[in-house]
Amino acid sequence: MDDLELIHWKMEFSVGVDEIDTHHREIIDHINALIKNSDGSLAQKKKFFRKIIASVRKLAATHFKIEEKILSKSKYERLEEHKKEHENLSEKINKVKSEITGIKEDNDLFNLTVNLKEWLLSHILLFDKEAHPFFKAGSKKAKSSG
Repeated sequence: MDDLELIHWKMEFSVGVDEIDTHHREIIDHINALIKNSDGSLAQKKKFFRKIIASVRKLAATHFKIEEKILSKSKYERLEEHKKEHENLSEKINKVKSEITGIKEDNDLFNLTVNLKEWLLSHILLFDKEAHPFFKAGSKKAKSSG
């Protein structure tokens, strides 16, 4: 997957809450691992892809719950829309997981990786950045009440 650029963490990705930023970095690391995974047979690549997607699924589920809890505490007016975006992303990740078995070419893995990268960056730069002030406020409330 040499034609796909790695994702490099930028401050523009930050929502100002360490826990959420750490999750974003971990998900980026997983996507970058997929981009770098160009060695081995197709079967080996698919096995690696399955492992990474399983990890992304688990991390995303935890991450989404934390984001939603923080946004709820800050009374974010677009919380339901944000939750819906999380549901959509979860469905896309599940779909990718189910599509891995039927992959017949390296190019198909490449396309799935491109999609994952685009979904992640789009979510962070559109949905999470828009909610930035609410993440900060909700995080402070969570710390003071918990």
